[in-house]
Amino acid sequence: MMEQQRVEQANVNFYRAMHHLSTDIMDAVWLHVDWVQCIHPGWEPLTGWNKICQSWENIFRNTSQMDIHPSEVSIYAD
Repeated sequence: MMEQQRVEQANVNFYRAMHHLSTDIMDAVWLHVDWVQCIHPGWEPLTGWNKICQSWENIFRNTSQMDIHPSEVSIYAD
């Protein structure tokens, strides 16, 4: 699979995880390394997969529905 297609699929899976409130799907999207970062709107940056995973677990536990549809997606992969 070409790099651009892999990035596109990761993006699709990210939004699928949110739609299904699934930490299992989200788990497959992220790198499990100490330097990975996530910035949720209105939050301080989170660094490291463990903190990021915990944040998604908390968000999904306290959310009944997420229906987000990205538009105008642009991917550049070299």
